Amino acid sequence: MGDPDRARALASSACTVEHSMPHRSSFFVALAIATVLVAAVPGAPASAKPINACPVLAPEELEGIFEQPFRTGVRIQGDYCQFSRPAAADVPNVLVRVLANRYKSAKVARREFDQAERTMRELAVSVQNVPGVGDEAVSASFVGVDQLVVRTGKVVGIIRIDEPDADTSFPEQLVAVAQAAAPRLRNLSEAD
Repeated sequence: MGDPDRARALASSACTVEHSMPHRSSFFVALAIATVLVAAVPGAPASAKPINACPVLAPEELEGIFEQPFRTGVRIQGDYCQFSRPAAADVPNVLVRVLANRYKSAKVARREFDQAERTMRELAVSVQNVPGVGDEAVSASFVGVDQLVVRTGKVVGIIRIDEPDADTSFPEQLVAVAQAAAPRLRNLSEAD
């Protein structure tokens, strides 16, 4: 379905995050890993080009949305850009991860978005359409992770938010983050 190296890298990063949560049972760890492998990344065919997603958000935007400090995004395994609290900050460690893939055409991006949406609908209890974000967007809450998939032209972006040490859900913040990122994702769609 997708590139096996990307899937392994994504699973590796998910394991690192999930193993930092000792209060969760192994069932939830396995479910979260399966979610990452199947739902987090639209099938990345050879026509997909991973894009550095760090420029689509600024820490200041996240600070306004979450009312806490964030450091500049850093690229992590699986082509995600991760935003988190500064090391010295005494605030919850909310993680915001963004992934963006550019496809050769809007038609191919639409097909990949549709596949990601179908997978989310199979795995999540509830998937919501998110009007007004990009050309189309859907969001869902999984065990400990809120996720939104958005398509803007030839780019499919994935935004994930979680707090590793708690079972907090962030549906309103997820939409606000996607609204902030969507114009820049559109710019990436139009870039060569």
